[in-house]
Amino acid sequence: MKISRQQLRKIIAEATKKADSFKKVKGGKSKAIKNAKYGDPKKRKDLKEFLEDKFGKVKYCKTCAAYDITDSAKKAGVTEDVKTPSFAFCHAFGFSCKGTNSCTGYTTGGPKR
Repeated sequence: MKISRQQLRKIIAEATKKADSFKKVKGGKSKAIKNAKYGDPKKRKDLKEFLEDKFGKVKYCKTCAAYDITDSAKKAGVTEDVKTPSFAFCHAFGFSCKGTNSCTGYTTGGPKR
């Protein structure tokens, strides 16, 4: 199952309406791995090629619109380091994702501050 950019934006918009809601989706990370090739582009050749074809270079979660590093996310404990958060809440798939990873659901315009 592939998610279109428009569908992902809709998911993100709905999720950000509930800014204080950080409900983890059961199996969110495994769904992101399976359906959106979530992982480290340095280790996943298929993901790296997809991102380079689509954007001309590799894009990382830390610059994705679904990557949430707001104060609410920090209070919820989804970030490790407040100044340079390496983990944040992914509203697209409902789990704490790593900033140096990426997926095919990447959407420009982030992170959410």
